[in-house]
Amino acid sequence: MKFGIKSILLLLVVMAFLSCKDKKVRPKDILSKQDFIDVLCDIHIADAYTENKGYQADTLVLTNKKNFEKVLSNHKIKKEIFDKTYQFYTQNPEDFDLVYLEVIDKLSQMQADANR
Repeated sequence: MKFGIKSILLLLVVMAFLSCKDKKVRPKDILSKQDFIDVLCDIHIADAYTENKGYQADTLVLTNKKNFEKVLSNHKIKKEIFDKTYQFYTQNPEDFDLVYLEVIDKLSQMQADANR
C-alpha cells in the first residue's frame, strides 16, 4: 500500500513540475506582441535608411541611437518598457522567432507595396 501512495505522490509532483514548466508568465507591463512588431519594423526601417546614407561608423551609431529614440517617441513608448519587452522575448526564443517572422513578413509586404 505504501508503494502505491508514494507512486501517486511522485506522479503528482512530476505532473505539477511539467505543467508549471510549460507556462510562460508574461509580464503585464510589456508591449503587446503587435505593438512590439510595429516598433521593431520601424526601427529596422530607420536603421536601413541611415545605413543607405553612407555615414561613418561613429556617426552611424549616434544617428541610429537618435532614430531609435524617435521611433519610441512616435509610438509613445518608454525605453524601459521596450527594454523589458525585449528582455522578455530574449528569454523566450521560440516566441521571439515568431515575432521576427511577422516582422520580416510585414517589412516584405511594405517593400512589395512600395515597388508597385
